[in-house]
Amino acid sequence: MTAAEESVTAFTWNLDAEHAAKLRTTVIGTLTEHRPASIALDLSGLAFADAAGVRGLHDLHAELAAAGCALTISHAHDRTRRMLSAAGLDMLFAAADTRRRQSEPGS
Repeated sequence: MTAAEESVTAFTWNLDAEHAAKLRTTVIGTLTEHRPASIALDLSGLAFADAAGVRGLHDLHAELAAAGCALTISHAHDRTRRMLSAAGLDMLFAAADTRRRQSEPGS
């Protein structure tokens, strides 16, 4: 991870409307305070995501993009990946997955 990137890894709960709002508050706080070029969300601890949570990620992605900050997602479980892909958010996986593959031995 570079100094220009902030990682938010607070996903040990369900991603529903309530938690999407809390995530937005955290991420926008990071954006306002640190002005990173990108923010990476580690979804390895995400237990469940519903349509409201996915919509919250979609809206957060758009809000960060408008502020000139990229949002990436890493370590999403297959079920979460399928939900995000169905919502058209699979582009959020690309940068994080590429960085991870490049840092793995033998890459």
